[in-house]
Amino acid sequence: FENIPVSMFTAFRCFTGECVNDEGQPIHSILARIFGWRFIFSYVASYMLVTMGIFNVILAVYVDITMKAAKENDAQTAEQYSRESVRVARTTRELLKKFATAYHIYHSEDRGRKVPKRLSQTRMNMGGLYADVGDHEEIAITKDLFLLIIQDRTVQKLMDELDHRTPARSSEDSRPPDRRIRYGSC
Repeated sequence: FENIPVSMFTAFRCFTGECVNDEGQPIHSILARIFGWRFIFSYVASYMLVTMGIFNVILAVYVDITMKAAKENDAQTAEQYSRESVRVARTTRELLKKFATAYHIYHSEDRGRKVPKRLSQTRMNMGGLYADVGDHEEIAITKDLFLLIIQDRTVQKLMDELDHRTPARSSEDSRPPDRRIRYGSC
């Protein structure tokens, strides 16, 4: 402790773990013998302040940044989920309109006539015709009607949109579930 720069360097060495004099004797033990409890208390308090205080500040900053990032991520995820839910609801509603229209066209045909192989495009495009009618509970889609409905390009596109954002299947599982079971490769 001959001058201020040497004292500062010695204090720095003590706070970083190497607190010895030139002969290799621990400085804090020498100063504790010379100055007593006053030095011990001030040394312990300053050491705790520097090590615990600064590390706690650094840790608090890190935790704060992490929590902000997590909140942002949660908000972004909730927004994406909301947008996806709205997209699925709209697409499903359009499909329901198409199915309701096809059901009413299919059942409005004369019962004695043969059912057409394809429902006409112009008739299927009348999707809004039965969209707001409250009798959707009475609609029963048969296999034949379903097979006719899915021939329509707009229905195929709507069904593809619903399947668009599902997780990608592996190349082995690219077949529909009914075909995987039928051919024994689950």
